[in-house]
Amino acid sequence: NFRSFLAHKNGVNSLALSGDRQTMITCGMDGTEALWNAGNGNRMKTWTVGKTMFYAVALSMHGKTAYGGGRDGYLYVWDTSTGNVTHILAPPPLPAPPHAAKKPVHHPVKKYIKKKYIKKKYVKRNGR
Repeated sequence: NFRSFLAHKNGVNSLALSGDRQTMITCGMDGTEALWNAGNGNRMKTWTVGKTMFYAVALSMHGKTAYGGGRDGYLYVWDTSTGNVTHILAPPPLPAPPHAAKKPVHHPVKKYIKKKYIKKKYVKRNGR
């Protein structure tokens, strides 16, 4: 069966089906998440988790726990019956870029040219 229905204003970012295929979750560009009965297409709940817009959602086997990855980089875990967040997993810290550890290399010719140019400019301005 194919069904079409309005899920979110401004579009749907992600959709996931529970393992038992009874429940469906969507997250939209409007910043809300919605739980659906997959059999009849009825919306069971709508809520907003945290202060972020989700790009990806997933459901546990029986649809009791939802998971969402948001714009802020965190992974949210919440109870679908209450809408309460049970865990927030922070992203790991980013490693320093490889070039950050290296000291800048100064080219001796460029250094000489720069000094000579500055000296010429000084002589022109001050007449020396």
